Amino acid sequence: MSSFAPTSRNGRKLQEVEGDEKAPDSASTKAIKTFGLQRKRAEMIQRMSQEYLWKEWTHVTELHGVGKYAADAYAIFCTRKGDRVTPTDHMLNHYWNFLYGPKNTSI
Repeated sequence: MSSFAPTSRNGRKLQEVEGDEKAPDSASTKAIKTFGLQRKRAEMIQRMSQEYLWKEWTHVTELHGVGKYAADAYAIFCTRKGDRVTPTDHMLNHYWNFLYGPKNTSI
């Protein structure tokens, strides 16, 4: 991964990750150590990133480690197709309601 720099919950930025991603103490592992489960997460991020770049995929859930939350967020923030999803995460719901109006919560 050459330009990965998301922000952690406490506001610190992850640095650019390069080097031997397969090593247990790789730069990506060290960069996300404060998040816990760093080796597993580093491996998942690396695999998903490789699949994003090189795999022939048609829906984001085909990528490794992408579940409903990530798929909903991708639809809302990246593809502008948020009106086609119904997020279940409370914070995504706030933003979804801001964009599309309150959703019908009756069953």
